[in-house]
Amino acid sequence: MAVKKAMETLEFDFGSDVLRSSSADGLDLVAELLMQNHNWRLKLSGHTDNVSSLKYNMNLSKKRVESIKKYLIKKGVAPNQIVLKWYGPTKPIAPNDTEAGRQKNRRVEFLIIE
Repeated sequence: MAVKKAMETLEFDFGSDVLRSSSADGLDLVAELLMQNHNWRLKLSGHTDNVSSLKYNMNLSKKRVESIKKYLIKKGVAPNQIVLKWYGPTKPIAPNDTEAGRQKNRRVEFLIIE
């Protein structure tokens, strides 16, 4: 539930790795969950749409997952509990030919590894 809330409320400024304040509640729940379960790890996978260059989007997806990791560490999560992956536009879940599809592709996926 905490991970789902974090994914649903996660927001960044457009084209940026700056977390919006609306993301805090969900990320705080994930931090609590990880601190209560020290043997768990969190895999963060960053994705983008295909607007802009591949290099730009790969870097943006990397910077976004790094931003989330920094946030969680500040909340007390051990750095070794967080695994980062970034894919840019290479793993879309929707067509990139509409705004709605591009919006779905701009995401960070959270996966708890026990």
